[in-house]
Amino acid sequence: MYNICRYIVSFILAISITFAVSAQEVATDSVKIAPVKSDSAKIAIWQGVNLEADLVPLITNLLNDNSTFRYEATARMNLLNKYYPVVELGYEGQHTKMATGTDYMASGLFYRLGIDFNLVKQKSVKEANNRFLVGARLGFTNFGYDILQLKVRDEYTGQNFLQDFTDLRNSSLWFEVVAGIRIEVLKNVLMGWTVRMKNQIIQPETGALQPLTIPGYGLSGGNVWSFNYMIGYQF
Repeated sequence: MYNICRYIVSFILAISITFAVSAQEVATDSVKIAPVKSDSAKIAIWQGVNLEADLVPLITNLLNDNSTFRYEATARMNLLNKYYPVVELGYEGQHTKMATGTDYMASGLFYRLGIDFNLVKQKSVKEANNRFLVGARLGFTNFGYDILQLKVRDEYTGQNFLQDFTDLRNSSLWFEVVAGIRIEVLKNVLMGWTVRMKNQIIQPETGALQPLTIPGYGLSGGNVWSFNYMIGYQF
């Protein structure tokens, strides 16, 4: 519980400091008396919102069977072309056939909340809206899973038998560090990639039947890397 609180408090403090710095910059800009160059303009705080969809599942969903799929979308608010509060939502279903003959199936919604920082300084509003983003996320899912044809040993008789376990549920909370780029390929249309390093904060609940994979995260029990290729539109 201490580690969970520490992660969440650190995350909230990081967001609070970001908005405090941006507010200070806006206040400083408002008292400057130097003339503004004709090819530039003061950037407003609110720059709109970006809606994005992940293109990677268009390929992976075709390569996998119907029980393995993923869909993911992002809403990213644009403040000063520097700070981007982010909400991400997805749905994932996973099917793994183990060498022992056991079938593992999991599915559920997953959510992420975080913030990105743009390291590309835009000197003029006429410049292309290209971005190099770094940031962090908190991810959460509550999901269901089935384990079919699991070999179970009867300690009393010493015999092995196969058993199905269905309608199991579990939840997980994790922290992500992300980085990526966005390139404006057409007016207000952006494309680019995001790479993620994920680390579980709350492990799935202790029990005899631990989930093998977690929607939105990947393999349970360790750090996970993942990749998205996004296309989006800035409103």
